[in-house]
Amino acid sequence: CISKKYGQGCASDCGSCSGLKSCHYITGFCSDGCQPGYATVYCNTTFPILNAAPEILSVFSKNMTVKVRLHNFRGQGEPKYYQLQYKVEFARMWMKSTKMLVTIEDITVVHLLNLEPLTNYRVRVVLFDME
Repeated sequence: CISKKYGQGCASDCGSCSGLKSCHYITGFCSDGCQPGYATVYCNTTFPILNAAPEILSVFSKNMTVKVRLHNFRGQGEPKYYQLQYKVEFARMWMKSTKMLVTIEDITVVHLLNLEPLTNYRVRVVLFDME
């Protein structure tokens, strides 16, 4: 099969394999895993991800308020939970809030407390379609 094709008559397209590599020419498996945001051994399923980054509404010396549009997402699966994650700008580890249930409201406001003053933070939201 030519690159990015597999199966009988090489008629099937490979998924989004890691490193932009091709999948196995018979099975379609991605042996080195998937590109970020893709799942299954075929790398053809996308996780639910937000279409827009969280919006910072206010920042004070030790806390910030963040707005998230939880129903503005793409990918497969219906998000049931979300988790706000944040870290000091160049830190490696993300601090995680508890998983919260996605409600019927589209806009959710979250308060981050006890932050370090005069410090830049990165904020993201992770969606979960199962526990």
